[in-house]
Amino acid sequence: MSGEKRIVLIEDDNIDVMLFQRVMKQIEFPHSLKVFYNGVEFLKIFEENLALPDILFLDLNTPCMNGVELLKILMPYREKSFFPVVVLSSSDNENDINEAYKYMANGYITKSINFGTFMENIKIVLQYWDIVHVPKGVSNE
Repeated sequence: MSGEKRIVLIEDDNIDVMLFQRVMKQIEFPHSLKVFYNGVEFLKIFEENLALPDILFLDLNTPCMNGVELLKILMPYREKSFFPVVVLSSSDNENDINEAYKYMANGYITKSINFGTFMENIKIVLQYWDIVHVPKGVSNE
């Protein structure tokens, strides 16, 4: 692994947050984890200091601002300084999936009710983004 990863989770369900934290402990992936309960909380911190996460996990159905709205707002930032966004949703609705990808989601995972499957899915995503080369500070202008 290429060092500690800055992971952001935007999730409003406390049980899902605890499950994600449990996964991160069990897979022993070097990381720091910052949890936000909605996109507005995340944007406030993000826009103040532009600290880019190494990977952002995003629930679509959060209060104040849903995941698709956040993806739309993040598009210009991510065009200049890429960071992957993976949607974690209980929805497997094709419209939700299409909307997420339309606004540059890099992956879409339907939350599994089976903890082992959920853990394996998160592990695969983290391993993938750990080994691929991700451009830092790239400008498309």
